[in-house]
Amino acid sequence: MTLTPVHDPAKGVMLAAAFMSGSGSNVEELIKYERNPENIFMDPGYKIAVIVTDCLPEENSKAKIIGKKYGIDVIENPKSEFLHRHGVTKFGKDKALREAYDRRTLDLLLQEGYGNVEVAAFGGYMTLASKLLVDRLLCINVHPADLRIKGADGLPKYRGDDAVTDAINAGERELRSTTHICVEKADMGPILMVSAPIPVVPEVSPKEHQSHLKEVGDWKIFPLTLAYIARGTYTRDQAGTVHFYGRPKPDGVTYESFEL
Repeated sequence: MTLTPVHDPAKGVMLAAAFMSGSGSNVEELIKYERNPENIFMDPGYKIAVIVTDCLPEENSKAKIIGKKYGIDVIENPKSEFLHRHGVTKFGKDKALREAYDRRTLDLLLQEGYGNVEVAAFGGYMTLASKLLVDRLLCINVHPADLRIKGADGLPKYRGDDAVTDAINAGERELRSTTHICVEKADMGPILMVSAPIPVVPEVSPKEHQSHLKEVGDWKIFPLTLAYIARGTYTRDQAGTVHFYGRPKPDGVTYESFEL
């Protein structure tokens, strides 16, 4: 059986663009992990080369603040301005419009000297990626739900922006975060890593649960996932099944189940 690395480490350092919309806390954790000499790999193998945001500072994007703090260039492609120019307020089901927006993002990356970026790391990026973007870049997302849990339709049960609320309302007793490879449909791509759980506490709001899950889940597995990809640990077979250290992991690897 032939296994192909999700990223070939022979190419050298894996260059990533961090995509964000709001606070960028997940993006900041990627940067801190990359620059921390005490992380488990010493050299994580990836570099956040640029930050991309779909929102302006007045729309609560902290991209420029984070960029200035860490000396990283920021590319702004305001979704609100793009939609206004096209006379609409949202993308809806218009795939061509969504693709045009992502083409603009890719053009900006090229114009600003970041055409060699291979990975888009979605850390709180609230714009659904088009097929154009996920085909052009290796897009990795961190999602605040356990995507291994399936609904009656056989698809991941807790997708979308309200995943934490949906899971709590459905009676789940614990919550986990998931990293996955993005495909055109939201939260449907191959699972890479699932975080340790946090318990659902009835008296605690979904917002507080999500904040706690970020610390225990997102901030642990997102940088680690990129580091394992950069080192060639994640591979895929001809059927697209994810392997980890050469072993098939169709449901990803669980954070607490392997030696760190």
